[in-house]
Amino acid sequence: MNITLIYAECRGVIAIDGELPVHLPEDLKHFKSYTLGKVLVMGRKTLESLPKKLEGRTVICLTSDKDYEDTRADLVMNSKKEMLEWAEDQELEELVIAGGGDVYKLFMKECNKIVKTRINHTLVLKADFKKMKNKLLSPDMKIKGEFSSAEVLMKTNKMVVVAYTWDSPWLPTD
Repeated sequence: MNITLIYAECRGVIAIDGELPVHLPEDLKHFKSYTLGKVLVMGRKTLESLPKKLEGRTVICLTSDKDYEDTRADLVMNSKKEMLEWAEDQELEELVIAGGGDVYKLFMKECNKIVKTRINHTLVLKADFKKMKNKLLSPDMKIKGEFSSAEVLMKTNKMVVVAYTWDSPWLPTD
């Protein structure tokens, strides 16, 4: 099973107070086309930031709250182990991790692909980001080490979407 992290960033920030740093319809269309028919894993806060259920996808909410329920989630699971066992039982080809920060950190070492939208940094001034509170920073790809390949999936004057892949599993450098 392949594990893919998907996110958009602008100036290294992926969320501000639970919202995307920049609203780009073309990035949202890319997210939808990439994730249709797939299983998405997200944390409770990310799930609650959605305006409605994501149709055409199976959404798993990963939360420590054993009593949590939300109509936007198809399944609620309480541990990474439980979720991975379920995914193996389903014989999934790909599991897509869609946030938030704690969930990205949880799967960073196991992922073998990152689909990252880099939003043109001129759309939000650096000074504006410095003023903003409750920023969530982009997952650190340095943890993964050198990627095996990178492919540009989409490019506009406002953004570029790149898929980074790793052919071999993560190995600690220590």
